[in-house]
Amino acid sequence: MSKILLGNILTAELVGAGTRYPSDGLEGIGVCSQRVLWGANDHDIVVLPIAPTREFAEYVTDLTQTDLQSLAFVETPVGYPGRGTVSAECVRNRRFLSQFGELAAEHHVTKITPYYFDQVATAIARAAGVMETTPGFGFADEGGVRMLNSKAHFRAIARAAGVPIADGVVTTDPDHAADYAAQEIAAGRAVIVKQDHQCGGNGNEVLHPLPDAEAIGALTAVCLGSRHEVLWHVAGSWPRYSDGGRERVIVESYIPGCLPVYLELQVDDEGIREFGRGEMLMSPTNDGIAVPGGLANVSGYQAFRTDALRLAETVRSLGYRGFMSVDGMATAAGRVLVNEINVRDGGSTHVHHLAERVLGAAQGGKHMVTKVRHTDHDFSDTLKRIEGGGFGFDLAAKTGVVLTMAVTPSQKFEYTAIGDSAAEAADFATALDEEFPSA
Repeated sequence: MSKILLGNILTAELVGAGTRYPSDGLEGIGVCSQRVLWGANDHDIVVLPIAPTREFAEYVTDLTQTDLQSLAFVETPVGYPGRGTVSAECVRNRRFLSQFGELAAEHHVTKITPYYFDQVATAIARAAGVMETTPGFGFADEGGVRMLNSKAHFRAIARAAGVPIADGVVTTDPDHAADYAAQEIAAGRAVIVKQDHQCGGNGNEVLHPLPDAEAIGALTAVCLGSRHEVLWHVAGSWPRYSDGGRERVIVESYIPGCLPVYLELQVDDEGIREFGRGEMLMSPTNDGIAVPGGLANVSGYQAFRTDALRLAETVRSLGYRGFMSVDGMATAAGRVLVNEINVRDGGSTHVHHLAERVLGAAQGGKHMVTKVRHTDHDFSDTLKRIEGGGFGFDLAAKTGVVLTMAVTPSQKFEYTAIGDSAAEAADFATALDEEFPSA
């Protein structure tokens, strides 16, 4: 039996008015969505806004020992906001849905596993006739996934579960938000303002009382001295913060000196399985991951793990099925505050698929660093350049560099450096960073 892999990385439910697309735009996002291929098995249907090149598909399936010829690749019809996204045109295009239903029958698919379970995913599931056999479909069909990915809802769930989170407020009132921010800034503390449905630090802004203060986890930072400045700034920024008044806004105390960490879990009918863990590299927003990275030295890890599993059990009891990431902030004292949950594939999911499929039983002793870099070459030539430099992946030793993403139109690619120690993985990563400029 097979499944449908849907690479809907960018969805209208995850972005708002403040969305900033990468420099290569939507087609770059479409190439990024090809990372779902690391989770493909024989006879699966892979649905993407832009189909992978033959070279990248062969590269991935050779490493995962998947029969490329047995896979079916489907490009979705183009709709707003443009090529590179799995758009709502999939829902409206009856010809696409009809043809997809026929293909699904040929491949005997039993479920859909989308990057994010939105209205497009439910429409494709209906076309394929896998509503009853897709775990958690009813919950997703009623918008449950959107609810759980809300940062505002997360705070309520975490407080109810007794999970430690940063102090803060959730509000629809700009004066309420400004009052809290002004109070913290007057006490010499910074705050971080978060849009409700954003990811990767997009939409976040740090407001702090001192110039040149740390502002990790946000694209922008503003130094504000007086209460008047805070009120004026929040009022002017409210349409952006609230997505035009459509969403609640989260204002939290900003805690400097934290290590961003995550625990990725798989939630299914049988229970909860730990899928991966690591450190999120920030500069100032997400710039890759290290596995296990600094998380291995966090004294409060076991308490964080317990909190993550408690949240996962809550999510599971509501009906969600699929991947889930619990993000935390390890303070200088070692305590881990939970920052948010993401009930979808994350930026680390494909890396842990790689570890499970390619490293197998050896993955527990390996260390990995994943980053995005810039290349002047296509995928094949970039791979040759890495292998020619002596950094290629050694299948026997299971160390070296794997290219985990194809080259985007703006010449970005992603690599995962794998070593037997943190130092070896870091050495591979340093060599790649010297060879290829920052993306």
